[in-house]
Amino acid sequence: MGRRFPGRGLFNTSRVFPSRCLRGRSEFRQRPQAPESELNKLRIGIATMNLNLLLARTFQFVTFVFFTFTALVYVGLLLVLPLDILTQLIRLLMGIGFPVVLAAGLGIAALGYLGYAVSRMPELYTLMYEIGRELILFSHRQIKRFDPLIAVAKGAVDGDQATA
Repeated sequence: MGRRFPGRGLFNTSRVFPSRCLRGRSEFRQRPQAPESELNKLRIGIATMNLNLLLARTFQFVTFVFFTFTALVYVGLLLVLPLDILTQLIRLLMGIGFPVVLAAGLGIAALGYLGYAVSRMPELYTLMYEIGRELILFSHRQIKRFDPLIAVAKGAVDGDQATA
């Protein structure tokens, strides 16, 4: 058999391990670093701008979900509060010793009187309405504060893609 050279012999390893063919050659030991091209810089810039757009949209959505949740809690509280008062009145009357049907009737009557008393105070329900309305308007303003950030990020992404 003759001399065996790297990458030759029974098994041709140069296809699997191309670096074995180059072993011992000084010009291939260190690879020169390729200069970063303008296209790569542009791709990195686009990725950064896409990230900025993604972050701005994500935080806008989180803010929207938060304020939607607070508005639903406020409206739900206004709807559930009379039912809770009714339940507590029925429990109180049943604890005193009234039968369930009589306690429910008295609880509904007491809740009706409470609703009548609130309706005679227009400042109270107007105040509750205005608080809810201001909560919705405040949430709308906070969500709109993200629009300039999104416009800047979207303009940067569109501008970079137009030059690419």
